[in-house]
Amino acid sequence: VKNPGKVKIIENRDYSYYISEAGGLGEYADDEIMIIKNMSREWIDPEVENVNLEEGDYIWVPRTPSYSFNHYVYSIGGYLSIVASTATIILLLIQLGK
Repeated sequence: VKNPGKVKIIENRDYSYYISEAGGLGEYADDEIMIIKNMSREWIDPEVENVNLEEGDYIWVPRTPSYSFNHYVYSIGGYLSIVASTATIILLLIQLGK
């Protein structure tokens, strides 16, 4: 969220109200929001189960990681080096078999 922190509990409000009170979802927020109950530390999906928020409960909004261009270049380079090494070994075995 844009302004994480404590938000005053108001009865009969759902989790989306509290997210909007905290400034709304940020640019990298993921939509897999969970409620963490204060006493039991139980993780509850508010999309599946109706949750009554109480004092001390947490609303967990995961962040989607943002990767740089270099990250993708290094990842692709690693995969290509594995493919090239495998192809070289296969060609070597073919040549030795002749």
